[in-house]
Amino acid sequence: VPGPWTGNPFPVNGIDAASTYKQPDGLLRANIFKANRYWGYTCHLAATPTTCTAITTASLTEWAGAVSDPNSVWAANPLPTDSVDAFDQFVWPNGKLRSTVTKGNRVWYYDCAFGPPVTCTALGTTTLANAWTGIANQSSYGSTPLPTDSITAMAINVQPDNRLRVNVYKGDRYWGYTCAFTAAGDNTTGCTTAPTAAISASIPNYAN
Repeated sequence: VPGPWTGNPFPVNGIDAASTYKQPDGLLRANIFKANRYWGYTCHLAATPTTCTAITTASLTEWAGAVSDPNSVWAANPLPTDSVDAFDQFVWPNGKLRSTVTKGNRVWYYDCAFGPPVTCTALGTTTLANAWTGIANQSSYGSTPLPTDSITAMAINVQPDNRLRVNVYKGDRYWGYTCAFTAAGDNTTGCTTAPTAAISASIPNYAN
């Protein structure tokens, strides 16, 4: 692909993580992570056929360096720059973009204001075990609690009922939970579990 991906072609033999969200201009933004790089592109969903354009690629060191940390909340545990386990993004009701990164037993959070220019600020980092403590009714997960190390993927979406739905994936299972938004639209509250199941059980049976 000519342009910003020249010299660092898009990975075609597996990826580590991916995210998509709708930008304020209506374009779909996708970010793909593989090893120590990421690739970004946008798609014009209203076009027929859909058209996508390469936007950027960078090392994870460059990606991490673009997030300011004025309060040094990542000083002891900086963003990983060799690879990530999972990455997902969604737009808060207040219009900011939330990014969630996981690697090993930790999770990092940062928010971005779209601008221009886009500015991103570190919010915090904690262990996955600590991140899950605010979710009510975890006994419903039974003998398969939320994983606390090396998850495979996360999917975070704002539902039509204006609740945040999170799905966490590891191995052959997924865990779901939902959260309400605070009045300011910049945080969540009242998180509670949704079902956990084998991934195969969540896939509809489609006719060939």
